[in-house]
Amino acid sequence: PVSRVNYEFVFCWLQSQKIMDLIWLDAVQSAQPNLSMENLGNFYIPCPIIDEQSRIVGFIKEQDERISAAITLNANQIQLLQEYRTTLISDAVTGKIDIREEAA
Repeated sequence: PVSRVNYEFVFCWLQSQKIMDLIWLDAVQSAQPNLSMENLGNFYIPCPIIDEQSRIVGFIKEQDERISAAITLNANQIQLLQEYRTTLISDAVTGKIDIREEAA
């Protein structure tokens, strides 16, 4: 019944690793694997009460935001370190900094 289903919950479930594994197990193997609608319709989707589905979706969204923020922060730090490295190499090659004593 539509009133008992949070579509975001179903979307998250269909993207879960468990479903991805089942899809690969059931996919018709050919040059391009595919999955029939009949096979997709046979997947079990847990259906807790609608409030719990909403809480689960909220938790997933919150964790996704935290992970995305951490990834963005790390990507920015990597880019900054790469810029520092490039600047350091450039300064050493052009003689702006003397590294002869450090090398010895």
